[in-house]
Amino acid sequence: SNNNDTPSSNAQTTVNDTQEINFRSILNGLIQTTNTNNEEKQKEIIELSPIETEDVLNKAEPIKDFNQTISEKSTNSTKMNISDIDFSDLVAKSQKEGFKIYISSKNSAKPIGHLLKNKLNLFISLTMFLILSAELLFFTTIYKNVLSPSAGLILGLVGAFMLWPIVNFITYKTSPSQTTSKDYFADSILTTLIVVFNLLLINFAGVLLFNLDFSVKKDVILYLIIPATIYVDFILYSVIRYYFAKSKMCKTPTKK
Repeated sequence: SNNNDTPSSNAQTTVNDTQEINFRSILNGLIQTTNTNNEEKQKEIIELSPIETEDVLNKAEPIKDFNQTISEKSTNSTKMNISDIDFSDLVAKSQKEGFKIYISSKNSAKPIGHLLKNKLNLFISLTMFLILSAELLFFTTIYKNVLSPSAGLILGLVGAFMLWPIVNFITYKTSPSQTTSKDYFADSILTTLIVVFNLLLINFAGVLLFNLDFSVKKDVILYLIIPATIYVDFILYSVIRYYFAKSKMCKTPTKK
C-alpha cells in the first residue's frame, strides 16, 4: 500500500530522477553540438568552388609509399660528392698508357693543370727556330757550291721558320696564364726515336729502290742528309718539349 512509502524514500527517488534528467540533457547537448560542427564543416566543403577544391587537393602532400621512402633514404645516405674527388693521378696514368678517361663530374672532366700551355709552346717554337736557322746556315754555307740556293729560297725558309714563334708569341700575349692538365713523359721521347728509326729505314729503302747514285754529292745531300736532319729535328723537338714541360719556367707557382 501507499502507506509503506516513507518520506525519505520518496525524496531519494526524486533526486535520482532529477540526476537522470540532467544527464540526458547534457548528453543531448553534446550530440547536437557535434552534429552542428559536422554540418558546418560539410557546408564549408560544399561551398568551395571546383577551382578551390582542386587547389586544395593539389596542395595536399601525397603519401609516399614505404618502399619509396626507404629507397630515397638509402640514396641520400650513399650519395657522394664526385666534384671533391681528385682524378689527376688517374688521368695522368691513363695518358701515359695511351688511354683516355672521360670523367662525368663537371669539375673533374676538365681538370685545371699547372702547366702554362702558351708559354710552353712559345719556348718550344723559339728554340726550334734557333735550331732550324742554324741548320739552314750550315747547309747554305758548307754546301753552297753544291746546292746553289737562291736568296729567295733562303728568305722563304727563314720566314717559314719565324711564322711558328710569331703565332705562339701572339697567343701567349693574349692569354699568358692559360693552363693545361696534359703532362709529357719520357716515354714520348722513346716513341719518337722508334718512329724516326722506322722513317730512316723507309727513306733508305726508297733510295735503294730508285737506284740513287751515291757518287752524285747533291743527290746524297738532298735525299739522305737533309731528310736525316729533319728526322733528328723530330727527336730534338720531343726532347725540348719534355724539358720545358718539366721545368719551373712553364709551371704555375705552387701555393704554400
